[in-house]
Amino acid sequence: MNKYILSILLFLFLSGEATAQRVSGVYRLHMGMREGFNVWIVDGAAVRRDLYPAFLYGGNPQRYPFIPHNEMWIDNAIAAEEFEYTIAHEFLERSLMARQGMSYENAHNRALELECAMRRRDDSLALAHERELPSVSPTDCDGV
Repeated sequence: MNKYILSILLFLFLSGEATAQRVSGVYRLHMGMREGFNVWIVDGAAVRRDLYPAFLYGGNPQRYPFIPHNEMWIDNAIAAEEFEYTIAHEFLERSLMARQGMSYENAHNRALELECAMRRRDDSLALAHERELPSVSPTDCDGV
């Protein structure tokens, strides 16, 4: 092996060790496995402070090299209502980049389209549910 290839391999090996050491303090809650990935709620403030200042909502290893290859990260600062949308976004984004070689920008835009479709579907379900509920009298607890 020539020196150039050896240098690259050494760099990649050491980068992996450094990444594993850097991420050790960010984990908050393991949310289980999905599609072969460990889904973690992470301390988003720590990620922004120590790893990447622009980290928001979530991340996947195709986009962020500091995220271990078998993990998906979700920022603990997001609302609980955003969890499923963010998970779907990260999985689609990662898949498009890894399997189809799509750029981050294009994969991200497609994942945003998925989120919008999911939100529209959920809004429709919520409206349909509300239509089935009985009418509520427009009075307060004192009958006013």
